[in-house]
Amino acid sequence: VGVVAHSLLFRRMIQLYWPRDPETQKLIRAKLRNGAPDTAKDPLEDKIMNCGVLILTWRFDPEAETMSKSTAELVDADFLFDGHMEAAVSDAVEIPDDVEAWVE
Repeated sequence: VGVVAHSLLFRRMIQLYWPRDPETQKLIRAKLRNGAPDTAKDPLEDKIMNCGVLILTWRFDPEAETMSKSTAELVDADFLFDGHMEAAVSDAVEIPDDVEAWVE
């Protein structure tokens, strides 16, 4: 299933279906940072960049009749096309005062 939505909806989905396993949490945090240092803003509180493409993988309880926090959780996350969280580059990108020189 594909979903196109605002980054705040994706953030809330990630928060609601955050994995219970600490190792999976660590893996998903690293993948959401997409190369940014661990000191970057926690992806659970950050937003996905504009036009970011994020693939989320869920694990569902096959016996469950409905999807809920207790029957589903995230197990993986991957950005496409060099996507990232907004804070992942805020410190790394420095825009000079003379924008015209920067564009050249």
